[in-house]
Amino acid sequence: HDLAEHDDGEEPIALCDVVWVPGRGRRALSPDGYGELDERPASSVAADVWERWRSDPTAAPAGGEPLAKLGERVREACADLLHDATGGVVVVVTHVSPIKAAVAWALAVPDDVAWRMYVEDASVTRIDVHSTGPVLRWFNRLPPAP
Repeated sequence: HDLAEHDDGEEPIALCDVVWVPGRGRRALSPDGYGELDERPASSVAADVWERWRSDPTAAPAGGEPLAKLGERVREACADLLHDATGGVVVVVTHVSPIKAAVAWALAVPDDVAWRMYVEDASVTRIDVHSTGPVLRWFNRLPPAP
């Protein structure tokens, strides 16, 4: 979960990223994370930290990754996977923030659009790659209810 997406503010903050490309295996896409806020409840984050973080994409909590850096890192990863994704399948199992950054990349919009997205638990976002570039095909798709 992103910090901003903790309704109760009590779940710890943690990250996990893996990229799988058929024929090339798995590799880690390690995030820099939330720094001093890792594993802390979102409710413990001071209002001024939130405000600074949301209003300045180059700001981050001490030891954390700024939104601008995350966006740059994810755009580089997307560009690296572009060849494999063109006419093929690439599976990325990741945390909320890299999904938002990949959507921003696909839509060619600024990184701070991430603050206007909510990614559901266990949802699927699909970005197709065509000769004209990436296309956001699905966002936040969930399996049908039983």
